[in-house]
Amino acid sequence: MRRHWRLVKMALRAAAWRATAEPPAIGLAGLAGWTVLTIACLVATEYWTTGGSFSEYGLGLVLGEVMLSIAMGALALRAENWVAASTAMLIASLFVVSVLGALLEFSSLPQVSAIIAPAIGTGAVIAIIALCLVWQIGAYAAIIRSFYPHRRFAGWGRALGVCAAQMVVLIIFPHFPAFLTRDVYENPPNIWSYARTILPQVREDADAGPERVDGARVELAQPALMDEAIARLAPQTRGATDVYAIGIAGWAEQDVFIKELDGALAAVGKVLPVRERTMRLVNHADTVERTPVALRANFASAVRAVGRVMDRDEDVLLLFMTSHGSPDGIALRLPGLMNTELAPEDVAAVLDREGIKNRIVVVSACYSGVFVKPLANDNTIVVTAADEKSSSFGCSNEREWTYFGDAFFNRNLRADVSIEEAFLDAKVTIGQWEAADGLTPSNPQGHFGPALMTKLAGVYGTSRQARSTDAPAGR
Repeated sequence: MRRHWRLVKMALRAAAWRATAEPPAIGLAGLAGWTVLTIACLVATEYWTTGGSFSEYGLGLVLGEVMLSIAMGALALRAENWVAASTAMLIASLFVVSVLGALLEFSSLPQVSAIIAPAIGTGAVIAIIALCLVWQIGAYAAIIRSFYPHRRFAGWGRALGVCAAQMVVLIIFPHFPAFLTRDVYENPPNIWSYARTILPQVREDADAGPERVDGARVELAQPALMDEAIARLAPQTRGATDVYAIGIAGWAEQDVFIKELDGALAAVGKVLPVRERTMRLVNHADTVERTPVALRANFASAVRAVGRVMDRDEDVLLLFMTSHGSPDGIALRLPGLMNTELAPEDVAAVLDREGIKNRIVVVSACYSGVFVKPLANDNTIVVTAADEKSSSFGCSNEREWTYFGDAFFNRNLRADVSIEEAFLDAKVTIGQWEAADGLTPSNPQGHFGPALMTKLAGVYGTSRQARSTDAPAGR
C-alpha cells in the first residue's frame, strides 16, 4: 500500500511538471488495480454528468479504450520501467481529465455561460482542451524524467509520443458511453459515425433509412384529425359503467408497435366494452394522413375530450402505450416532426387535471416501471412490461407483438379471468421466454387499485355477453 501512496505522490508531483528522484516500483497487479479504478471513475463521471440508462456495450468499449490506450502508451516506454511509468501516467491523466471535466462542466452552467460566452465565444472549450493536453504532456515528461533523470529533453519526446498514441486511440476507437441519453444513442460521438454522414454511398443508405414525414404538413393536419377522432366517440350511457380507451403507438420506425396497438385494442374489446369509445394516436409514416399522431399535445387533447364525454365518477379510461422507453418515460418519435418522450409525471398530471378518476394504464416499453409510482392509487390499475431499471424484449420489426404484448393481451387477457390474474399469468410466461433466450429478466410490474378492481368486476366480460345476446338464434 505504501508503494501506491508513493505512486500517487509521484503522479501529483508530475502534474506540477516535477520529477521524482526515486520512483516506486510496481507490478502488473498494481497496474490492473489502477486500471479498474480509472474505468470506475470514468463510468461514474458519465453517470453524474449525463444520467441516462446503463449500457453494457458502452461499458465494454470504455474498458477496451482505456486498456488499448495503456498498451499504445507503453510502446513509447522502455520495457524495464513501462509498468510503473504507465501506472503513474494513468493516475496523472485521471487527475488531468478530472480537472478538464470540472472546467467544462463549470463553463456550461447557465449562470457562467451567460457571462463568459459573449466574451470568449465557443473557442473557450477548444482552448481549455488544448491547455489540458499540454499540461498532460508535461506531466508525462516529468514521469519519464523520474525514470531517466539524465535524459531531460528525451522525456518530452517520449511524452509526446505517448500522448500522440493515446490520441490516436481516442479518435479511432469506437466510443459509446456507459450511460446513454437518447441523443447519444442516435448520434454516437466517434469518428465512424461521422464518417457515415460524409461518405456518399453511406449517406445515401442512411437517407434511405427512416422515412421522414413533412413535419409542417402533418402538424397542420392534426386539429382536423383530432376533431374527427373525438366526434366518433360514443356518448356515455346513463346509469352504466362505460370504458373509454386511448391507444398510443409511439415509435414510427418499427411496425411492431402499431401492430401491437391494433392487437391489444382488439383483445381489450373482447373483455371490456370499448367499442366506439376508442381513440388511436399513432406515429407511423403510413397513417399520418388519416390518424392523429402521438404528440404530447394530442395526448392531452385526447384525455380532455374523453373527460368531457365520460362520466368521470362512474366511467373508466384505459390508456395503452407501446414504444421504446427509457428511465425518463416512453418515446414519441416520428422522423421529420418530433423526437421526445412522455414522462410518467406528465401522464399523471394530464389525467389528474382532466379529473379522470378511474383509469387503467398499460405501458409496453423498456423501463416502463417508472410509471407505477406516479400513477398508483386505489382507483388506478397500472401494468408495465418491465420494472424501472430493466429492458423489455421482442420489439424487432418482424414481430406482431413484443414479449409483453403477446403474453398479456394475446395469450392471457380473457373474460373469465381478472386483469390481475391475466397479468400474473403473463409474467410467468414472459419469465419463461426470457430464461429460454438467456435474457436478463424484465420483471413486469403491476398495481391493482382495489376500488377499481371492484368496479371492473361488474363490467368485465360485458363485450362478450353483449355479442352473445346480439347473435342470431341457432349460432
